[in-house]
Amino acid sequence: MTKLKIGFVGAGNMGQMAHLANYAALREQCEVVAIAEPRPQSARLVASRYGISEVYSDHRELLARAKVDAIVAPQQFRNHYVVVPDILRAGIPVLTEKPLSLTVEAGRELV
Repeated sequence: MTKLKIGFVGAGNMGQMAHLANYAALREQCEVVAIAEPRPQSARLVASRYGISEVYSDHRELLARAKVDAIVAPQQFRNHYVVVPDILRAGIPVLTEKPLSLTVEAGRELV
C-alpha cells in the first residue's frame, strides 16, 4: 500500500491536538510531508516535533510547491472561505472542521 502524502494548512492548537497527532500516528497509511503556518516560530516547532520536512508561510505556497495527495485544513471557520476554495481548485481533497462558514451565502458558495 502506498502512503498518502498529507499537507496541513494550519498548525495551531486544534491542528496539533485534534488532527496532526492522529495523522502522525498513522505511519503505515500516511505521512505528513508539509505544513503551511503563518507564524514562523510555531511552524518551525511543529515541523521539528513531527518530522515535517516542508514548511510554508501560507496555503498558496504549499499548493504551488508541495506534492501532496490530500490536505487537512484545521482553520478557524472564518478562514474556510479563503482557504478551502483554493485547495479545491487545485484538485486536492481537503478535510476541514465545522462550521464550514459564517453565513448561508458563504456556505452555498463553498458547496
